[in-house]
Amino acid sequence: MTRLFLNTCLLLMTLFAAATSDTPLAEYGEPTAKTAAARKNRNCYKRGSQIISVGYGVPGIRKSTFGNLDEIYPTANFGGIGPILLRYEYALSDKWGLGLVTRFATSKVEYPVSGTLYDDDKNPIAGDSTYQHTQTFQSIGVMARGNIHFGTSFSWDHYVGLGLGYGNSTYKVDFGGNFGGVAFDVSSPLPIAWEATIGTRYYISKTVGAYIEVGFSQSLLNAGLTYTF
Repeated sequence: MTRLFLNTCLLLMTLFAAATSDTPLAEYGEPTAKTAAARKNRNCYKRGSQIISVGYGVPGIRKSTFGNLDEIYPTANFGGIGPILLRYEYALSDKWGLGLVTRFATSKVEYPVSGTLYDDDKNPIAGDSTYQHTQTFQSIGVMARGNIHFGTSFSWDHYVGLGLGYGNSTYKVDFGGNFGGVAFDVSSPLPIAWEATIGTRYYISKTVGAYIEVGFSQSLLNAGLTYTF
């Protein structure tokens, strides 16, 4: 009888402790649908997450724009940066995300070329001279982008993304006195930018990680750092 009384008191104390605890009673035994969903949502990408990423594309814009010009003119001077990419994404659900992408790239090359000498009225005269040719390429894009996420885990986040928006590229040439001092520039006939890539993020902590993407964009591959809050 005494043992029954003690067992009953112990059971009541256990139920009271479970009722006043923040931990559901089912976690001491079989998981409920609520606890199963909580465990599932331990993934690094989930509804309400906000992600900022900064990246750099390769190959660089200089190589894709001017190709092997350095082989033709060994004394050519190259400069420029990019493409640099800045992204923001908001998780509409555990699988769908919507955000904004901005990208920028610029490149410049200068090289000496021998050509016909001109007078002040741009009339050719006898003799040759060396002119400094300059070519400049600049590109900017701002796009809305949607991502579909799959196979996410505590550290990995895989996704496919598609972006569409405004984009403009300008190509400028200055012959520096050659051909009568001609200079001109050409811009994109349609200011449209788009991209389609597949990528993955790996988190070294709950908020900080790295990403890599391949596909059609300003470059074939881009990678960088990502921050989630």
